[in-house]
Amino acid sequence: MFNNFIFIGLPYMALLMFLVGSIIRYRTRPFGVSSLSSQFLETRMLYWGSHAFHIGIVVLFFGHLIGFLFPGGVISFTGQPTRLLIIEISAFAFGLLSLFGIVTLIIRRISNLKLQVVTSKMDVAVYVLILLQVLSGLWIAYFNRWGSVWFAISLAPYLKSLFLLNPSFEALAA
Repeated sequence: MFNNFIFIGLPYMALLMFLVGSIIRYRTRPFGVSSLSSQFLETRMLYWGSHAFHIGIVVLFFGHLIGFLFPGGVISFTGQPTRLLIIEISAFAFGLLSLFGIVTLIIRRISNLKLQVVTSKMDVAVYVLILLQVLSGLWIAYFNRWGSVWFAISLAPYLKSLFLLNPSFEALAA
């Protein structure tokens, strides 16, 4: 019963809340989802932090997307240990790049008095959530080796079953 709620009910509730919340937010306050611009207040740390974070996150996003769309290709490609090691090390390096970027952006917000004035509580919450997400991804990648194969074998079929509206979480139990 609990597994059904966690792996079937919760993802659909989150998706429904995202869609309904986005529609309500757009209709009540269009263009209200943004942070105050801070690029004119300090640019050097912004450049290094923003570029490092976005390069790392975009590469990791596409890596996960490839694992989701082509799990068989990922499994056969990583069948050779050298390729698997290259994929794992590269993904971890891009995770570290994302971590460097988000930490640089957080330090920038904390250390600059002008930026502290324009930083809202929601900015802090978003920074904390992103930092926790990156740290948890690095933690999982470091302590649970060969995650790219696990993603392709276990998580991709589960996510596909969610998108096809035929949820099946048996693959996650393995």
